Amino acid sequence: MNNFMHHNLLVEVTNNGTGVENLPWWSILIFIAVVLIALVFIPWTKIKTKIDDRKQKKTETKQLQPPSKNAHSAFFGIYNWFGKKQAMRLQRTVYVQELEDACELCRPFENKVLSLEDDDKIMTMKQAIEQGYHHLGCHHIDVDYFVDLTEIKPNQWTDEHKQFRRNLVLKQFKIEDELRDLKYQLDNRKIISKQKENDLIKKIGTKEKELVKFIEGNNLQRNKAREQYNLSDIQKFT
Repeated sequence: MNNFMHHNLLVEVTNNGTGVENLPWWSILIFIAVVLIALVFIPWTKIKTKIDDRKQKKTETKQLQPPSKNAHSAFFGIYNWFGKKQAMRLQRTVYVQELEDACELCRPFENKVLSLEDDDKIMTMKQAIEQGYHHLGCHHIDVDYFVDLTEIKPNQWTDEHKQFRRNLVLKQFKIEDELRDLKYQLDNRKIISKQKENDLIKKIGTKEKELVKFIEGNNLQRNKAREQYNLSDIQKFT
């Protein structure tokens, strides 16, 4: 009797199960329709793209995080007199790179080590500037100096050669100034005759040819920005 009741109970549980085969046919159709609608109308590709973009941005943000500060934190360079900032420095000592057309104010500091902080042992950048270094129009570059690692080579050019090259640069500045003056006269002229206007245009052309010939003949570099008359005094020498 007990076995018979147990058998009937199993049959009843099986017949009343919750499997898919026991669901009504219309509910299965509704489920399939919902799945198809979700696949067709929900922009799964865009959602995946947005998720990937967010992950990429998080990765890039982590990569751009500045390094932690320590005892050897970066030391910012100084501004020279015409406003150009040297690169961020990891060292507090620099040496002055030699230039072929160095002026007499900067020559004493070329290939010399300078300290960017107060120092009793070597000359400081502040002292060098007080003596004329990094003056208006100066193009010298301060290079990081690593003690016992950086090799400073002897000067390549004599003071006479540097002065000769410097004089050529000054001559170029003079021609550029004359060209700027002619352009100023032309662009800011009042009522003048056509002949006067043509004369100015001709003089400008002649002066430009003179400048180009001088530059090419002396291995100099042309800076067309300096040939415009509406420049500040600082821009004329940069």
